[in-house]
Amino acid sequence: MIDRARVVIKRMRWHIWLACSLLWVSTLSAERLTIVYGDYPPFYMGVEPDGKTQVTQGMLIDFLKEFSRQHPEYTFNHICLPRRRMDAAMLSGEAQVFSLNNPMFVKEDRERFLWTIPIWHTRDVVVTVKGKEFKFDKPEDLFGKTLGRYFGNGYGEYDRLFAEGRIKVEDAKTTKALAEMALAGRTDGFLGNTHATPYQLKQAGLSPARFTFSAKPIFAFDLMMQINENHPAFLEKMNAFITRSKRNGFLKRIEDNYLK
Repeated sequence: MIDRARVVIKRMRWHIWLACSLLWVSTLSAERLTIVYGDYPPFYMGVEPDGKTQVTQGMLIDFLKEFSRQHPEYTFNHICLPRRRMDAAMLSGEAQVFSLNNPMFVKEDRERFLWTIPIWHTRDVVVTVKGKEFKFDKPEDLFGKTLGRYFGNGYGEYDRLFAEGRIKVEDAKTTKALAEMALAGRTDGFLGNTHATPYQLKQAGLSPARFTFSAKPIFAFDLMMQINENHPAFLEKMNAFITRSKRNGFLKRIEDNYLK
């Protein structure tokens, strides 16, 4: 009986040693990729974009944690940078992955990069105070209106209409300020995003239920990862994981966790 127990213990020790050895070898051989981020709640949140901040919270971060669990052959270095430096890091090869982007936003050497299938689809819309909605089906419906606009953001064809004064704008640097201008009647509404704005309103202590989001978007686009052309194997595995995450509801659960 004692001898049998000793055999069992030896086998257990051997299995533990083997598991630890395999984990150690896997860690040593893991490919480390640098991913660059800005500050894009609720997809990812950092502190100051200083090149040192480790981004540790957000929808994409939760998504990548599960990818890493299923694919220990990859580890990630998460770095927060200003937008221009994010683009520069991708062009120089300092970074291998741009967190969430779209080819339409890349103006230089677009063909040098690989793109995953879309992870999320998002929309920029007109946000109004509930009870003060107005018809919005085409750009002309906004002529003469005053809209709050997030400072520094671009809105495609609408930027020309803003510059011409056909649509008046009041800039602000936070969603809270944009919402408060609308609530006070200083603007007819503001430009928001179907993902970012509800999250930021809640963070500011304002209920998204007090506002109406237009059915028609100002701008709609897919969000996907931009990947250095030298990493086709990573692209293939990431695309497979995105597909699985859509089918099994994992992406929807992440989204609901931040927006509901």
